Amino acid sequence: MTYEEQKKWLYKNSRLPSPLITGFSVTNNTHGLPAATINESLISKNYGSFTGKYIVISLNLINAQNAVQRILKPRLSEVLIGRSSVDYDTLIYQIPKSYKLESVPEGKSLSTIFGDYSCTVSVKDNQVTYIRKFSIKQGRFKPSEYKNLYEYILAISKADNIKLIMTKKT
Repeated sequence: MTYEEQKKWLYKNSRLPSPLITGFSVTNNTHGLPAATINESLISKNYGSFTGKYIVISLNLINAQNAVQRILKPRLSEVLIGRSSVDYDTLIYQIPKSYKLESVPEGKSLSTIFGDYSCTVSVKDNQVTYIRKFSIKQGRFKPSEYKNLYEYILAISKADNIKLIMTKKT
């Protein structure tokens, strides 16, 4: 893709409100497993929501796991995951000097036969760094394992919904 096509793709696939891309680069891994790294700097207006004196920021609007439908009846066929994949995201938030952090969420870690998930949140000076790793393993699984897969994806969806809370300094 050309630079402009890549930029259009980034805008099209962004979940952020009113994104303004200020710079980006895409690097393809030419050795080993297929992989690409996207480094993107952007500004998003209306990213946080105001609740009284608090500003609430979702730490992962970029690559959050969608919620899953409830299990309505027992699964009869095998679960087939056709290929393995790994998502690794690092998001850095610059907190304005006129704000202070009120609540910083804790990280989470999960490990199952279907894959692994972890997220961490760290604070240094006026920056909050959110790191997320999510893997799915290729395989065939018994119908009885479907409930465990469902619970794994549901737990990730909940973990991806963590929020940072801050207030204006007085």
